[in-house]
Amino acid sequence: MKKSKLTRVIGAIALGVIVVVPGQAACTMGPGRSAKVLRKYTLPPYSLANWGYTAEELAAAEPYMLTDRPAIGSGLQHLVGNHFLSVTDRGPSSKPADKRFFPLPNFTPTIVLFKAVRDEIIPEGYLPIIISESGPGATGIPNNRTNDSVPYFPPSTLLSFNPNGLDIEDIHLLPCGEFLLVEEYSPSVVVVSLSGVVLKRYIPASKTLPGAAYPVSSTLPSILDQVRANRGLESIAVS
Repeated sequence: MKKSKLTRVIGAIALGVIVVVPGQAACTMGPGRSAKVLRKYTLPPYSLANWGYTAEELAAAEPYMLTDRPAIGSGLQHLVGNHFLSVTDRGPSSKPADKRFFPLPNFTPTIVLFKAVRDEIIPEGYLPIIISESGPGATGIPNNRTNDSVPYFPPSTLLSFNPNGLDIEDIHLLPCGEFLLVEEYSPSVVVVSLSGVVLKRYIPASKTLPGAAYPVSSTLPSILDQVRANRGLESIAVS
């Protein structure tokens, strides 16, 4: 599975080579009808080594997380046929008491292309969200003390906050070939290029993100700054 494959396939979709159509069931449901599970697909054991994390990193994280069951469906968009676009959130974490453990501190939110076939989820490509063309991943570490719990790992070691960190919750592919995402930390709306680079992050007008390595615009309504920690933007709809 290659990052380049995701870029090629998504690029083709963005250019209209593949026609994106909505699911018929979603279009025809009338008022008062309950939802019905049509089929269930399961992600088989899938090591995060596929995304470049080392054996040492995974061994250190294993007591605190399932290293072969990454959560790739924090956000989801049906593309066409059996292909779906999904995204992880900030990565594995646990919260004993008032601390938040990040067993993979270098984990970065990742866009995943997969197909659902024969009751299985089959990843076909992945795209880490990065801060610049040659820069590192954004990571899922909280931005500052006001956004979320204080990050630790190992359990007794305090991690540094990261103004570039993102807790992505939903994704949508735009016709221009860019990704529109929402996340919980600021909370914010994020625009990401087809190569995974954060092009801009929109945060509440009352906030700033000193030290962020990508463009930040404080233009969202200030009331969004009043949400509780880990209660930010969870989903997005694009007309």
